[in-house]
Amino acid sequence: MAMPEHGPGSSSDRDPERMEREAVGWFTRMNGKPSPVERRDFRNWLREHEHREAYERIATIWSAVGALRPDDPAERAALVQALNRVREHRRRTRAARILSATAGCLLAVLCGGWLWLEQPHLIQDLQADMVSARAERREFTLTDGSRVLLDADSALRISLADDRRDIRLLRGTAYFEVRPAPTPFTVEAEDGRATVLGTRFMVSMRDGGRVAVILEEGRLSVALGSSRQGNGDAEVLLHSGERVDYGPDGLEKVRPADPDALPAWRRGRLSFTDARLGDVIAEIGRYRDGRIIVLGKALADRRVSGNIALENPDKALAALRSSVDFRVTTLGSRLVVIHP
Repeated sequence: MAMPEHGPGSSSDRDPERMEREAVGWFTRMNGKPSPVERRDFRNWLREHEHREAYERIATIWSAVGALRPDDPAERAALVQALNRVREHRRRTRAARILSATAGCLLAVLCGGWLWLEQPHLIQDLQADMVSARAERREFTLTDGSRVLLDADSALRISLADDRRDIRLLRGTAYFEVRPAPTPFTVEAEDGRATVLGTRFMVSMRDGGRVAVILEEGRLSVALGSSRQGNGDAEVLLHSGERVDYGPDGLEKVRPADPDALPAWRRGRLSFTDARLGDVIAEIGRYRDGRIIVLGKALADRRVSGNIALENPDKALAALRSSVDFRVTTLGSRLVVIHP
């Protein structure tokens, strides 16, 4: 059957989204085994300046995202299997069927496999006692009477006994209302721990092994393990309304917390002042199916301030974009790429 003159769709109306979809289709086909007719149609499609720009943009995103690889051996094995399935599918697909499958094929390849996109924390979830899905918050009461509000896409492990009250935050964010008791209540995240007897506080894991601890009420001790003490203090004491961040370089200085941050978060909003763009987008991503990734450290490190609702992540991204100069490319319905 003869193909349309412009291949996967036509951009005669200069619709940017349509051109981007066409570019994804052509990129997938040209990275397979295109026929001579397909190559000819592709050259014709590239003659228009807007088409070439759209194609180069997709190629740039492919190059950047293709460098991302899972660190876990099990996820790497799943990646190889997924890529093999995509390649086999592409070999079997006929021209009439590939038009509807190109975006999905490219999406699977870009994401490094289905596991990375749909279940990136599968093994971690199996080790957890409490897990929340994307866009889901969970509130529960521990056997000691303490209450926990688990943010979307978060997980923790619980170990309670007469002589200990230990929580390990595996990923994401959790807010704790600790019931006073003689036994210390400890929350571990990465190589640090926050210890209290009874108070209200939040622990939030960020990219790059960084952790934020925000104290709403009472006193709280934050200490690092010996492997991440860095050059600064190994332990600090927080008072009501203070926060501290820590990571591979050690504990940062204690500073006042944003007074609106915790109340807003409990209402389903994200209030942030001079925050990393990458951290804000990661929080938004917990409320959206699939993945949102930011390309480039310079863009991720930009500082932003605002107060946005989390119930609609796409609207939250649009609100953020109104104050920060970045572009959004959506590949399929499951992958959103933030880039300069």
